[in-house]
Amino acid sequence: VWLGGDIVDFMALSRWDKSPRRKLMLQEELDATVILLEKLRTAAPRAQMVWMDGNHEHRLEKYLLNKAEEFAYLRALELPYLLDMDKLEIKYVGHGKPQKVGHLYHLHGDEFSSGSTNIARGQLMKLQKNAISGHNHRHQNDYQRDVSGKIIGSWKNGCLCGLQPEYDIAPNWTQGITVIQYSTHGSFHV
Repeated sequence: VWLGGDIVDFMALSRWDKSPRRKLMLQEELDATVILLEKLRTAAPRAQMVWMDGNHEHRLEKYLLNKAEEFAYLRALELPYLLDMDKLEIKYVGHGKPQKVGHLYHLHGDEFSSGSTNIARGQLMKLQKNAISGHNHRHQNDYQRDVSGKIIGSWKNGCLCGLQPEYDIAPNWTQGITVIQYSTHGSFHV
């Protein structure tokens, strides 16, 4: 189970305008995330689980470094600790650290600009590697074949959030998950 980022919104720590009530809901947001992770662990008790920070989780580190740097390196304020990841046996991957599983790179998707229309194509052109990411909340894919016949692909995940956020009238998002089958030799099927 790969959690590709933006699971915790951290709206209270965002630089964007926010509802005053959201500024005081940080603990509730963390508690809801722990409940979600506990439900995932119960549903898949033996599954390997990986959590990769997205740009929304990265808001915590940026906030601490910019507004409370004395607290920035306290273990008690690190996301794995705040979300009981050790107890839930979830591997933590920090923001901006792509991970390779077999022949497929997993990243959040905000690490580089890939355009706004064909984001899967932009990701493929930028990385020139098989890669999957989320961030843009839209399902897309693109492929390219080189002169030797090798095919590489790029996939963008949809989201599991609501499609009518308070800060956008009509976002061009799609909901859903992606299932990937891996072989023992590293090949995969999305």
